[in-house]
Amino acid sequence: MSVPEPRAWVVLVVGIFLGRLSVSVTHPTTCLSPSWSPIAVGDARIYYKPNESMPGLPQPPTKPGEGFKFEDARGSYERLEYPGGEYVNLVYTRAGHKRSGDIHKCAQVNTVVVGEALLTQVMKDGGETQTKLRGGDHVVIPPHVPHLYEFTKDTLMTESWTHREPDADRAQCEYEAWFHKKLRARIDARSTVRDG
Repeated sequence: MSVPEPRAWVVLVVGIFLGRLSVSVTHPTTCLSPSWSPIAVGDARIYYKPNESMPGLPQPPTKPGEGFKFEDARGSYERLEYPGGEYVNLVYTRAGHKRSGDIHKCAQVNTVVVGEALLTQVMKDGGETQTKLRGGDHVVIPPHVPHLYEFTKDTLMTESWTHREPDADRAQCEYEAWFHKKLRARIDARSTVRDG
């Protein structure tokens, strides 16, 4: 058995380092790992605090198997539905705009396909954490955690919601949201007016 050349060792070490670095770009409680061990959740009482939250807007009604699409100043939002009720939302957002400012009772799963965004999350103690996301990053926002996306580049990402049961039983949640007043106030209301 031959020993690899020194250059091969350098490439291997640099590759491992870069791989570890790319995995750690998201906050450890929000990174979607292959095993997705149980993650921390927010405070479920937040929905009953009128000074913090209020009911959000429902997604447009659809017929089974049909999706929807709408556009506003921020970009476009499209829901694609598949046989069996599975769905994924494709969200395109222009640089400089914000989305979300809401809370969900299920975990929100996002993949940044291309682009860049800052994800702000409000923790149970009221403090905020901010995570920079880039193309290829996957993130799970735990249930009951208020969150806001600020897009620093034109960005395409996917979006879905899931229950937190073990892998064998995990299923998608239907969309349901409440606005987090503090975060939602950071979104320019004029940018959310739908075209057409």
